[in-house]
Amino acid sequence: MGRIVGITCNRSKRGEPGQKDFANSPYCKAVLVAGAIPILFPIGPPENVASYLDLIFGLLLPGGGDVHPDQYGQSPHPELGEPDSEQDAFEIAIAREAWRRKIPIFAICRGIQLLNVALGGTLIQDIPSRALLSSIVHKQSAPRPETTHDMEVEESSLLYRLVGSRMAVNSFHHQAIDELAAPLHAVGRAPDGIIEAVESGDHPLLIAVQCHPEEMAVCDPKAQALFRQFASWLS
Repeated sequence: MGRIVGITCNRSKRGEPGQKDFANSPYCKAVLVAGAIPILFPIGPPENVASYLDLIFGLLLPGGGDVHPDQYGQSPHPELGEPDSEQDAFEIAIAREAWRRKIPIFAICRGIQLLNVALGGTLIQDIPSRALLSSIVHKQSAPRPETTHDMEVEESSLLYRLVGSRMAVNSFHHQAIDELAAPLHAVGRAPDGIIEAVESGDHPLLIAVQCHPEEMAVCDPKAQALFRQFASWLS
């Protein structure tokens, strides 16, 4: 039987009929194909995260909406989305406790941003507002499994051993890591310098990427390799 992976949920917008906590199907499918069993963690009180983590062998922090800048001591940018403060508080708490326990973590898109905030870092609230003088598309209109730019990978990293010096990635974000949290170091960057992947000597059972490998895993061996590595840590 496969080991259990907890996937934190997003939540539909306030005011919508039948408000839902949910996760996109490709996360669950990619975890299953890698040989693990996904379960969804609805948004709840931060004091419950220890009980959630007692159930699992690995934690997947998925993509989603913007993290509120209150969480890293900044005022909202005019292009900020619609943060969910309850989701932020829950996911930051569960990320910190998983980090403390050294539970394997796979952080994707919002997940890498949230992990950075949870550990003391900050975010670029709106990439287009930064004068990057770059033609790199960070919020693609192409279908989700298609790639739109490359990620350059640091040779000394675990990521390099999994995907090599370069990986073509998809991209669906307007925010990104700005100031790195002290325990993290960047191991992957877009050609314009935006951080695309981080690792940590303090937590070696960590894969954290800005792209969406769950969407690419249907056809991309490198995306599949990330999920297989994560699943191999579940013991």
